[in-house]
Amino acid sequence: MDAFDFELRQAQGQRSETWIQDRLGKFTASEIHRIIGEPKSAQNKEHGLTDAAQKYCWEKIGERLSGVPASNEFVNEHMMRGIELESVARAEFEKLMNHPIIDAVFVPFTDCAGGSPDGYYGHKGIIEIKCPDTDTHLQYRLMTEPNDLPKAYYWQIQANLLFTASDFCYFISYDDRVSNELRLFALYVEANEEAHAEIVRKIEQAETFCRKMINQLTA
Repeated sequence: MDAFDFELRQAQGQRSETWIQDRLGKFTASEIHRIIGEPKSAQNKEHGLTDAAQKYCWEKIGERLSGVPASNEFVNEHMMRGIELESVARAEFEKLMNHPIIDAVFVPFTDCAGGSPDGYYGHKGIIEIKCPDTDTHLQYRLMTEPNDLPKAYYWQIQANLLFTASDFCYFISYDDRVSNELRLFALYVEANEEAHAEIVRKIEQAETFCRKMINQLTA
């Protein structure tokens, strides 16, 4: 990706048509948790993928063969509210840290995966913003370490750290419906080499499965 292409993608932003096409058929950071875990059945052990992981692979296969995003890209009302609040959360975090956040684009990892952090914090940091319901936000405020994160978010963060070659991430939760002192929460998460190795291993297994199925379908 050259400098012009990078700036164009920055301007278009996440959830643009370009962003959707960049993600099409790839294992993305936000869904990477779906391929994490070891299968229990003998049949699944052949591929090294759980039933949930294979379902995700079939979604990627469908995208590659049809050129159409999987149905789970649908954005509901609650998700739209969160999307609209992301810029507010980002501005509040910038003010708190007295540090600018740089826009990010979809970052490919090999030719079959990639991710879109919500921004860059300096040269070696990224951010991940969530604007959940109030009860969830308040529970997030009690988290003290990365292992307290929901599994999906932990693996999303680690995947984006791997894909962007970053050292740390601030997980940010924001809710404008509570008092000012409770609205913004940030948890510092460091890159984990063991988690990164596991992500690489599972991507390789998932991609092998996808290519094998596509070969059988198109033979």
